[in-house]
Amino acid sequence: MAGGRLTDYKIQTAKAGRHGDGRNLYLQVRGPMAKSWIFRYRDAAGFDRAVGLGPWPVVSLEEARAAALEIARMRREGRDPLAEKLARNARLEVIHAITFRDAAAKVITMRAAEWKSPKHKQQWENTLTTYVYPRLGDVDVKLIDSNHVVDVLAPIWTTKIETASRLRERIAAVLAWCAAKGFREGANPADMERLKNLLPSQKKVKESDPSKQVQHHAALAYTGMHDFMARVRERPATAARCLELCVLTGARTANAIGMRWDHVDLDHAVWKIPAAEMKISGNGEHAVPLSRQVVTLLKAQQGRDKTYVFPSQTPEKPLSNMAMLQLIDRMGHKGEVTAHGFRSTLTDWAREETTHEPDTVRLQLAHAIDSKVDAAYRRGDLYRKRAALMQDWADYIDTEPPQAVVTPIHAKRGA
Repeated sequence: MAGGRLTDYKIQTAKAGRHGDGRNLYLQVRGPMAKSWIFRYRDAAGFDRAVGLGPWPVVSLEEARAAALEIARMRREGRDPLAEKLARNARLEVIHAITFRDAAAKVITMRAAEWKSPKHKQQWENTLTTYVYPRLGDVDVKLIDSNHVVDVLAPIWTTKIETASRLRERIAAVLAWCAAKGFREGANPADMERLKNLLPSQKKVKESDPSKQVQHHAALAYTGMHDFMARVRERPATAARCLELCVLTGARTANAIGMRWDHVDLDHAVWKIPAAEMKISGNGEHAVPLSRQVVTLLKAQQGRDKTYVFPSQTPEKPLSNMAMLQLIDRMGHKGEVTAHGFRSTLTDWAREETTHEPDTVRLQLAHAIDSKVDAAYRRGDLYRKRAALMQDWADYIDTEPPQAVVTPIHAKRGA
């Protein structure tokens, strides 16, 4: 911002950063909705200090200047403005403003000591980064109300019910900490009691219109994948090996059962599916990076058939498209899980447990791409990232969680 003292217009148009008004008074801008006043000075020990004077426009420019003059007077008297509150008739308190992003970071650091697994920290950071920070990250916590919380939750409240519920709890926890620290006052805007009249009942959403479930692919919660895969690997059937491949690569069922040896390069750990065999052939050939676990799986399949990786009992014929579903049924998951549903499981894990980009996941699952130019760019740029995604997914499945639970969740949309 240009030099000179601040004006109302300059304040309204100020970009992120610190803008001086003179006499140690500054406007701190973190975003369009996060502007606050600070008084900066150096104490007797030579340390830089800052006193928060409150958010703009709650505290006007004139009021901030008056408060700055009062603090300057306190310092001339040898008093420490950080240790005292301004006089009541000054209509201000010496406070520190804090954004939701900064508050969340402090809460995560505080709670990290009580979490048994570092993945809890990653879960918090991933969900807040994905859903909350784009809307509220730079907002002063004292300005956040229930409508702000609804704006964050509404897009996923009825479509990603478990994620939305955990996200609400995390927002509430951050704001509760802010209240305890004196950064905000009043009721917690993320409490369910305050939101129940602003958002539909998730329970009723789950129970309503069961016919919609037919259009979806039932999926297993990613937290249960370690135990589920251990049970799959105990079974000697070819269908079990094919199911392993589906889970570990996110491949569509049709591509997995039709996997041919001449499409596999074990030396370079890649499976190249011809465009003609892809659901969306316009994307071209789909190169699937193979994790170490998949390479080991495929090597064990060598010699069973010269054409198909997962042959049926009839030579030169692939596995039946019902074989994996029948296997899942025999394992006791009839109606709860489908082979295709593991694509949704992979997507949920990547979103909630990792920092892998959504485009990386979409490309791995061979979803539609908008333009040929974009497709060519992504095929070249994201293969390395997709390989890392696949290895992380395989390693996650192989790692026994602290409390592993195989819990079927409500059906996910077809990937």
